[in-house]
Amino acid sequence: MKKGLNLEFQKLLENGEAIAKFQKWDESLDTPDALYNWPIRKQLKKLQEDCLPASKDENSWLSKLIKNSDEKEPAEQIVKNTLAMRDEMKTILVSLDPQDKDSRNKLALWIIRDWGGIQSGARVGNLPDTGTTQTDEKLSDLLDEIENEENLKETAKEFNFERIASWSKYLAFKYPQKYGIYDARVVYSLNWLLLKAGSTVFFPFLDGQNSVLSLLDYRAKLYLKLHGKKKFQEELGNDVKSRMENPGKKSRLKSELEKGVFINKKDAYWQYALLLQALSNVCTKDGVHGVTRIEMILFSLADKLIAEEVMQSFGGVEGVRNQHLPDMNVEITKNIFSGVYDGKGDAKDSDDRIHALCNILYASQRYNYRFRQSDVKQLFPLLNPLFHFEINSEGTTLWLSLALAIQEMYGLSDESLISLLRPLQSGNER
Repeated sequence: MKKGLNLEFQKLLENGEAIAKFQKWDESLDTPDALYNWPIRKQLKKLQEDCLPASKDENSWLSKLIKNSDEKEPAEQIVKNTLAMRDEMKTILVSLDPQDKDSRNKLALWIIRDWGGIQSGARVGNLPDTGTTQTDEKLSDLLDEIENEENLKETAKEFNFERIASWSKYLAFKYPQKYGIYDARVVYSLNWLLLKAGSTVFFPFLDGQNSVLSLLDYRAKLYLKLHGKKKFQEELGNDVKSRMENPGKKSRLKSELEKGVFINKKDAYWQYALLLQALSNVCTKDGVHGVTRIEMILFSLADKLIAEEVMQSFGGVEGVRNQHLPDMNVEITKNIFSGVYDGKGDAKDSDDRIHALCNILYASQRYNYRFRQSDVKQLFPLLNPLFHFEINSEGTTLWLSLALAIQEMYGLSDESLISLLRPLQSGNER
Protein backbone atom coordinates (compact mmCIF):
# COMPACT_ATOMS: atom_id res chain seq x y z
CA MET A 1 0.00 0.00 0.00
CA LYS A 2 1.27 3.43 -0.92
CA LYS A 3 2.52 5.49 2.01
CA GLY A 4 1.81 9.22 1.89
CA LEU A 5 3.77 12.16 3.18
CA ASN A 6 4.18 12.29 6.96
CA LEU A 7 1.74 14.79 8.50
CA GLU A 8 4.57 16.52 10.34
CA PHE A 9 6.38 17.19 7.08
CA GLN A 10 3.19 18.61 5.58
CA LYS A 11 3.46 21.49 8.06
CA LEU A 12 6.17 22.97 5.85
CA LEU A 13 3.80 22.93 2.87
CA GLU A 14 1.14 24.64 4.97
CA ASN A 15 3.49 27.43 6.09
CA GLY A 16 2.68 30.36 3.82
CA GLU A 17 5.80 32.34 4.73
CA ALA A 18 8.09 29.41 3.91
CA ILE A 19 6.36 28.71 0.61
CA ALA A 20 6.60 32.37 -0.41
CA LYS A 21 10.33 32.29 0.31
CA PHE A 22 10.76 29.10 -1.74
CA GLN A 23 8.98 30.71 -4.66
CA LYS A 24 11.24 33.75 -4.44
CA TRP A 25 14.37 31.58 -4.20
CA ASP A 26 13.22 29.55 -7.19
CA GLU A 27 12.73 32.68 -9.28
CA SER A 28 16.22 33.87 -8.30
CA LEU A 29 17.79 30.75 -9.85
CA ASP A 30 17.24 32.35 -13.26
CA THR A 31 18.90 35.66 -12.30
CA PRO A 32 22.43 36.84 -11.45
CA ASP A 33 21.36 36.82 -7.78
CA ALA A 34 21.00 33.02 -7.74
CA LEU A 35 22.48 31.51 -4.59
CA TYR A 36 23.52 28.32 -6.41
CA ASN A 37 27.11 28.58 -7.63
CA TRP A 38 28.48 25.03 -8.01
CA PRO A 39 30.71 25.30 -11.15
CA ILE A 40 30.92 22.28 -13.45
CA ARG A 41 33.53 23.03 -16.12
CA LYS A 42 36.31 20.87 -14.61
CA GLN A 43 33.85 18.10 -13.82
CA LEU A 44 32.55 18.10 -17.40
CA LYS A 45 36.07 17.74 -18.75
CA LYS A 46 36.58 14.77 -16.41
CA LEU A 47 33.33 13.23 -17.66
CA GLN A 48 34.49 13.56 -21.23
CA GLU A 49 37.92 12.06 -20.53
CA ASP A 50 36.89 9.15 -18.30
CA CYS A 51 33.37 8.18 -19.37
CA LEU A 52 32.36 9.68 -22.70
CA PRO A 53 35.45 9.91 -24.94
CA ALA A 54 33.25 9.68 -28.04
CA SER A 55 31.84 13.10 -27.12
CA LYS A 56 35.12 14.91 -27.85
CA ASP A 57 33.75 15.98 -31.20
CA GLU A 58 33.32 19.75 -31.06
CA ASN A 59 29.68 19.45 -32.08
CA SER A 60 28.74 17.06 -29.27
CA TRP A 61 26.49 18.27 -26.46
CA LEU A 62 29.31 17.81 -23.94
CA SER A 63 31.90 19.76 -25.93
CA LYS A 64 29.42 22.59 -26.42
CA LEU A 65 28.55 22.63 -22.74
CA ILE A 66 32.23 22.67 -21.72
CA LYS A 67 32.81 25.58 -24.07
CA ASN A 68 29.77 27.36 -22.66
CA SER A 69 30.91 26.88 -19.06
CA ASP A 70 33.34 29.14 -17.30
CA GLU A 71 34.59 29.21 -13.72
CA LYS A 72 33.66 32.90 -13.56
CA GLU A 73 30.28 32.53 -15.21
CA PRO A 74 27.30 34.24 -13.55
CA ALA A 75 25.17 32.18 -11.20
CA GLU A 76 22.16 31.90 -13.50
CA GLN A 77 24.40 30.45 -16.23
CA ILE A 78 25.75 27.86 -13.79
CA VAL A 79 22.17 26.84 -13.02
CA LYS A 80 21.27 26.69 -16.72
CA ASN A 81 24.36 24.62 -17.60
CA THR A 82 23.82 22.27 -14.67
CA LEU A 83 20.23 21.58 -15.66
CA ALA A 84 21.33 20.99 -19.26
CA MET A 85 23.96 18.52 -18.08
CA ARG A 86 21.42 16.73 -15.88
CA ASP A 87 19.05 16.39 -18.86
CA GLU A 88 21.74 14.76 -21.00
CA MET A 89 22.92 12.48 -18.20
CA LYS A 90 19.37 11.30 -17.55
CA THR A 91 19.04 10.29 -21.21
CA ILE A 92 22.33 8.40 -21.08
CA LEU A 93 21.57 6.57 -17.82
CA VAL A 94 18.06 5.54 -18.83
CA SER A 95 19.28 4.19 -22.16
CA LEU A 96 22.13 2.10 -20.72
CA ASP A 97 22.06 -1.64 -21.25
CA PRO A 98 21.12 -3.11 -17.81
CA GLN A 99 23.88 -5.68 -18.27
CA ASP A 100 26.56 -3.05 -18.92
CA LYS A 101 27.67 -2.64 -15.32
CA ASP A 102 31.06 -1.26 -16.33
CA SER A 103 29.57 1.80 -18.09
CA ARG A 104 27.06 2.24 -15.28
CA ASN A 105 29.77 2.13 -12.64
CA LYS A 106 32.01 4.60 -14.47
CA LEU A 107 29.19 7.10 -14.80
CA ALA A 108 28.17 6.56 -11.18
CA LEU A 109 31.74 7.16 -10.09
CA TRP A 110 31.82 10.46 -11.96
CA ILE A 111 28.48 11.52 -10.45
CA ILE A 112 29.46 10.59 -6.90
CA ARG A 113 33.13 11.52 -6.78
CA ASP A 114 33.91 14.08 -9.47
CA TRP A 115 30.65 16.01 -9.61
CA GLY A 116 29.41 15.24 -6.09
CA GLY A 117 32.73 15.67 -4.29
CA ILE A 118 32.59 12.46 -2.23
CA GLN A 119 36.19 11.28 -2.30
CA SER A 120 36.26 8.68 0.46
CA GLY A 121 34.83 5.30 -0.50
CA ALA A 122 33.81 6.57 -3.92
CA ARG A 123 35.07 3.63 -5.88
CA VAL A 124 32.43 1.58 -7.64
CA GLY A 125 32.73 -2.03 -8.74
CA ASN A 126 35.72 -3.60 -10.43
CA LEU A 127 37.16 -0.43 -11.93
CA PRO A 128 40.87 0.31 -12.40
CA ASP A 129 42.63 1.77 -9.38
CA THR A 130 41.41 5.29 -8.54
CA GLY A 131 43.53 6.05 -5.53
CA THR A 132 41.39 4.30 -2.93
CA THR A 133 42.65 1.27 -1.07
CA GLN A 134 40.07 -1.30 -2.06
CA THR A 135 37.30 -2.05 -4.52
CA ASP A 136 33.94 -0.86 -3.20
CA GLU A 137 31.66 -3.74 -4.03
CA LYS A 138 29.13 -2.61 -1.41
CA LEU A 139 28.31 0.59 -3.28
CA SER A 140 28.02 -1.36 -6.52
CA ASP A 141 25.53 -3.68 -4.81
CA LEU A 142 23.52 -0.70 -3.58
CA LEU A 143 23.38 0.65 -7.13
CA ASP A 144 22.15 -2.75 -8.30
CA GLU A 145 19.41 -2.54 -5.70
CA ILE A 146 18.10 0.83 -6.85
CA GLU A 147 18.41 -0.18 -10.52
CA ASN A 148 15.70 -2.76 -9.88
CA GLU A 149 12.46 -1.16 -11.07
CA GLU A 150 10.42 -3.28 -8.65
CA ASN A 151 12.28 -1.64 -5.77
CA LEU A 152 11.37 1.81 -7.05
CA LYS A 153 7.62 1.27 -7.18
CA GLU A 154 5.61 3.45 -4.85
CA THR A 155 4.64 0.39 -2.81
CA ALA A 156 8.30 -0.32 -2.08
CA LYS A 157 8.76 2.59 0.27
CA GLU A 158 11.82 1.38 2.17
CA PHE A 159 15.33 2.35 1.08
CA ASN A 160 18.67 1.25 2.50
CA PHE A 161 20.05 4.30 4.34
CA GLU A 162 23.62 3.07 4.10
CA ARG A 163 25.74 5.24 1.79
CA ILE A 164 22.68 7.31 0.96
CA ALA A 165 24.72 10.40 0.06
CA SER A 166 26.36 8.37 -2.70
CA TRP A 167 23.65 6.21 -4.24
CA SER A 168 20.99 8.95 -4.04
CA LYS A 169 23.15 11.07 -6.36
CA TYR A 170 22.97 8.38 -9.02
CA LEU A 171 19.22 7.88 -8.50
CA ALA A 172 18.55 11.63 -8.71
CA PHE A 173 20.52 11.86 -11.95
CA LYS A 174 18.59 8.97 -13.51
CA TYR A 175 15.10 9.90 -12.26
CA PRO A 176 15.29 13.66 -11.53
CA GLN A 177 11.55 14.30 -11.62
CA LYS A 178 10.97 11.99 -8.70
CA TYR A 179 14.13 11.72 -6.62
CA GLY A 180 16.58 14.20 -5.10
CA ILE A 181 20.07 13.90 -3.65
CA TYR A 182 20.08 13.20 0.08
CA ASP A 183 22.89 15.62 0.89
CA ALA A 184 24.20 16.88 4.23
CA ARG A 185 23.62 20.53 3.26
CA VAL A 186 20.15 19.90 1.87
CA VAL A 187 19.08 18.06 5.03
CA TYR A 188 20.59 20.80 7.22
CA SER A 189 18.45 23.42 5.44
CA LEU A 190 15.34 21.25 5.25
CA ASN A 191 15.33 20.33 8.93
CA TRP A 192 15.76 23.97 9.94
CA LEU A 193 12.81 25.01 7.81
CA LEU A 194 10.77 22.13 9.23
CA LEU A 195 11.67 23.25 12.76
CA LYS A 196 10.50 26.80 12.01
CA ALA A 197 7.28 25.42 10.49
CA GLY A 198 6.46 23.55 13.71
CA SER A 199 7.38 19.98 12.78
CA THR A 200 8.29 17.55 15.57
CA VAL A 201 9.82 14.94 13.25
CA PHE A 202 12.96 15.47 11.20
CA PHE A 203 15.22 13.78 8.67
CA PRO A 204 18.38 11.99 9.90
CA PHE A 205 21.39 14.26 9.56
CA LEU A 206 24.50 13.29 7.63
CA ASP A 207 28.02 14.12 8.75
CA GLY A 208 29.30 16.38 6.01
CA GLN A 209 32.62 18.10 5.36
CA ASN A 210 31.32 21.67 5.55
CA SER A 211 33.01 23.44 8.48
CA VAL A 212 30.26 26.07 8.74
CA LEU A 213 27.55 23.46 9.33
CA SER A 214 29.75 21.64 11.84
CA LEU A 215 30.27 24.87 13.74
CA LEU A 216 26.56 25.72 13.75
CA ASP A 217 25.11 22.32 14.67
CA TYR A 218 21.56 22.91 15.91
CA ARG A 219 20.53 19.34 16.75
CA ALA A 220 20.22 20.20 20.44
CA LYS A 221 17.33 22.51 19.49
CA LEU A 222 15.48 19.57 17.97
CA TYR A 223 16.00 17.47 21.12
CA LEU A 224 14.77 20.32 23.31
CA LYS A 225 11.70 20.83 21.13
CA LEU A 226 10.61 17.20 21.42
CA HIS A 227 11.75 16.30 24.95
CA GLY A 228 11.71 19.65 26.74
CA LYS A 229 14.43 21.18 28.92
CA LYS A 230 13.61 19.06 31.98
CA LYS A 231 13.92 15.76 30.10
CA PHE A 232 17.10 17.00 28.42
CA GLN A 233 18.68 17.84 31.78
CA GLU A 234 17.57 14.52 33.32
CA GLU A 235 19.11 12.53 30.49
CA LEU A 236 22.34 14.53 30.76
CA GLY A 237 22.49 14.00 34.53
CA ASN A 238 21.82 10.27 34.23
CA ASP A 239 24.45 9.93 31.52
CA VAL A 240 27.11 11.77 33.53
CA LYS A 241 26.31 9.72 36.65
CA SER A 242 26.45 6.44 34.73
CA ARG A 243 29.85 7.22 33.25
CA MET A 244 31.26 8.36 36.59
CA GLU A 245 30.15 5.11 38.19
CA ASN A 246 31.45 3.05 35.27
CA PRO A 247 34.79 4.49 34.07
CA GLY A 248 35.35 3.87 30.38
CA LYS A 249 31.64 3.50 29.61
CA LYS A 250 30.58 5.26 26.43
CA SER A 251 27.97 8.00 26.56
CA ARG A 252 24.45 7.09 25.41
CA LEU A 253 23.12 10.65 25.72
CA LYS A 254 22.95 11.32 21.99
CA SER A 255 21.22 8.03 21.15
CA GLU A 256 18.70 8.52 23.96
CA LEU A 257 17.84 12.07 22.94
CA GLU A 258 17.50 11.12 19.27
CA LYS A 259 14.66 8.70 20.00
CA GLY A 260 11.49 9.96 18.35
CA VAL A 261 13.18 13.03 16.86
CA PHE A 262 14.14 11.55 13.50
CA ILE A 263 12.03 9.53 11.14
CA ASN A 264 13.00 5.86 10.82
CA LYS A 265 15.95 5.59 8.45
CA LYS A 266 14.24 2.94 6.33
CA ASP A 267 11.45 5.45 5.58
CA ALA A 268 13.64 8.56 5.40
CA TYR A 269 14.46 8.62 1.69
CA TRP A 270 10.92 7.86 0.54
CA GLN A 271 9.53 10.66 2.72
CA TYR A 272 12.34 12.93 1.56
CA ALA A 273 11.45 12.26 -2.09
CA LEU A 274 7.75 12.91 -1.42
CA LEU A 275 8.47 16.22 0.32
CA LEU A 276 10.76 17.46 -2.45
CA GLN A 277 8.12 16.52 -5.02
CA ALA A 278 5.45 18.38 -3.07
CA LEU A 279 7.63 21.48 -2.69
CA SER A 280 8.38 21.31 -6.40
CA ASN A 281 4.70 21.23 -7.28
CA VAL A 282 3.88 24.18 -5.03
CA CYS A 283 6.95 26.37 -5.38
CA THR A 284 8.26 25.96 -8.94
CA LYS A 285 6.79 26.27 -12.42
CA ASP A 286 9.23 23.77 -13.90
CA GLY A 287 7.62 20.35 -14.24
CA VAL A 288 10.85 18.82 -15.53
CA HIS A 289 13.46 20.25 -13.17
CA GLY A 290 11.30 21.13 -10.18
CA VAL A 291 12.78 18.62 -7.72
CA THR A 292 16.31 19.48 -8.85
CA ARG A 293 15.64 23.20 -8.40
CA ILE A 294 14.31 22.66 -4.85
CA GLU A 295 17.41 20.60 -4.13
CA MET A 296 19.64 23.39 -5.53
CA ILE A 297 17.89 25.94 -3.31
CA LEU A 298 18.26 23.91 -0.12
CA PHE A 299 21.88 23.05 -0.92
CA SER A 300 22.74 26.72 -1.48
CA LEU A 301 20.94 28.05 1.60
CA ALA A 302 22.72 25.78 4.09
CA ASP A 303 26.00 27.61 4.73
CA LYS A 304 24.58 31.02 3.83
CA LEU A 305 21.10 32.16 4.88
CA ILE A 306 20.25 29.12 7.02
CA ALA A 307 23.60 29.28 8.82
CA GLU A 308 22.97 32.96 9.52
CA GLU A 309 19.51 32.22 10.95
CA VAL A 310 20.89 29.40 13.10
CA MET A 311 23.63 31.67 14.42
CA GLN A 312 21.14 34.40 15.27
CA SER A 313 18.93 31.88 17.05
CA PHE A 314 21.73 31.21 19.53
CA GLY A 315 20.96 34.58 21.07
CA GLY A 316 23.42 37.43 20.53
CA VAL A 317 26.76 37.70 22.31
CA GLU A 318 26.01 35.19 25.06
CA GLY A 319 24.59 32.71 22.59
CA VAL A 320 27.68 32.99 20.42
CA ARG A 321 29.95 32.38 23.39
CA ASN A 322 27.87 29.42 24.45
CA GLN A 323 28.44 27.92 21.00
CA HIS A 324 32.23 28.37 21.48
CA LEU A 325 32.63 30.77 18.57
CA PRO A 326 35.96 32.61 18.61
CA ASP A 327 36.24 35.82 20.59
CA MET A 328 37.01 38.73 18.31
CA ASN A 329 40.45 40.32 18.64
CA VAL A 330 42.55 42.65 16.50
CA GLU A 331 44.36 39.83 14.66
CA ILE A 332 41.17 37.95 13.77
CA THR A 333 39.43 41.17 12.74
CA LYS A 334 42.29 42.10 10.42
CA ASN A 335 42.32 38.60 8.93
CA ILE A 336 38.60 38.82 8.24
CA PHE A 337 38.81 42.23 6.61
CA SER A 338 41.75 41.15 4.46
CA GLY A 339 39.11 39.23 2.51
CA VAL A 340 36.57 42.03 2.34
CA TYR A 341 36.78 42.23 -1.46
CA ASP A 342 37.43 38.63 -2.52
CA GLY A 343 35.99 36.60 0.37
CA LYS A 344 39.26 34.76 1.01
CA GLY A 345 41.23 36.46 3.79
CA ASP A 346 44.77 35.85 5.07
CA ALA A 347 44.02 33.48 7.95
CA LYS A 348 46.10 30.70 6.36
CA ASP A 349 47.52 29.40 9.64
CA SER A 350 44.32 29.74 11.67
CA ASP A 351 42.42 26.79 13.05
CA ASP A 352 39.28 25.36 11.48
CA ARG A 353 37.03 27.49 13.68
CA ILE A 354 38.48 30.72 12.27
CA HIS A 355 38.10 29.48 8.71
CA ALA A 356 34.50 28.49 9.41
CA LEU A 357 33.84 31.88 11.03
CA CYS A 358 35.22 33.66 7.95
CA ASN A 359 33.08 31.55 5.63
CA ILE A 360 29.93 32.45 7.56
CA LEU A 361 30.78 36.14 7.65
CA TYR A 362 31.65 36.32 3.95
CA ALA A 363 28.39 34.55 3.06
CA SER A 364 26.46 37.00 5.23
CA GLN A 365 28.41 39.87 3.68
CA ARG A 366 27.40 38.79 0.17
CA TYR A 367 23.77 38.56 1.24
CA ASN A 368 23.90 42.00 2.86
CA TYR A 369 25.52 43.42 -0.27
CA ARG A 370 22.86 41.98 -2.59
CA PHE A 371 19.68 42.27 -0.60
CA ARG A 372 20.11 44.63 2.38
CA GLN A 373 21.43 47.85 0.92
CA SER A 374 19.28 50.02 3.19
CA ASP A 375 20.55 48.29 6.34
CA VAL A 376 24.13 48.53 5.10
CA LYS A 377 23.82 52.25 4.43
CA GLN A 378 22.80 52.87 8.04
CA LEU A 379 26.36 52.03 9.12
CA PHE A 380 27.86 54.73 6.88
CA PRO A 381 27.32 57.69 9.24
CA LEU A 382 28.46 55.56 12.19
CA LEU A 383 31.78 54.43 10.72
CA ASN A 384 32.59 57.17 8.22
CA PRO A 385 34.18 59.47 10.86
CA LEU A 386 36.74 56.72 11.45
CA PHE A 387 37.44 55.58 7.89
CA HIS A 388 36.41 58.44 5.58
CA PHE A 389 34.76 56.21 2.97
CA GLU A 390 34.37 57.03 -0.69
CA ILE A 391 30.80 58.00 -1.63
CA ASN A 392 28.86 55.61 -3.90
CA SER A 393 31.76 53.16 -3.97
CA GLU A 394 31.38 49.41 -4.42
CA GLY A 395 34.32 48.94 -2.05
CA THR A 396 32.59 50.99 0.63
CA THR A 397 29.43 48.91 0.31
CA LEU A 398 31.41 45.66 0.55
CA TRP A 399 33.24 46.96 3.61
CA LEU A 400 30.04 48.05 5.37
CA SER A 401 28.30 44.78 4.42
CA LEU A 402 31.02 42.83 6.24
CA ALA A 403 30.88 45.17 9.23
CA LEU A 404 27.12 44.59 9.44
CA ALA A 405 27.64 40.82 9.28
CA ILE A 406 30.06 40.98 12.23
CA GLN A 407 27.81 43.28 14.24
CA GLU A 408 24.79 41.01 13.84
CA MET A 409 26.70 37.77 14.36
CA TYR A 410 28.17 38.93 17.67
CA GLY A 411 25.23 41.09 18.75
CA LEU A 412 27.47 44.15 19.06
CA SER A 413 26.19 47.58 19.97
CA ASP A 414 27.26 50.48 17.77
CA GLU A 415 29.85 51.48 20.38
CA SER A 416 31.27 47.94 20.56
CA LEU A 417 31.47 47.76 16.78
CA ILE A 418 33.42 51.03 16.63
CA SER A 419 35.77 49.77 19.35
CA LEU A 420 36.34 46.51 17.47
CA LEU A 421 37.06 48.18 14.12
CA ARG A 422 39.09 51.14 15.39
CA PRO A 423 42.46 49.27 15.11
CA LEU A 424 41.84 48.98 11.35
CA GLN A 425 41.76 52.76 11.03
CA SER A 426 45.41 53.21 10.06
CA GLY A 427 45.63 50.17 7.80
CA ASN A 428 44.71 49.48 4.20
CA GLU A 429 41.82 47.19 4.99
CA ARG A 430 39.07 49.31 3.45
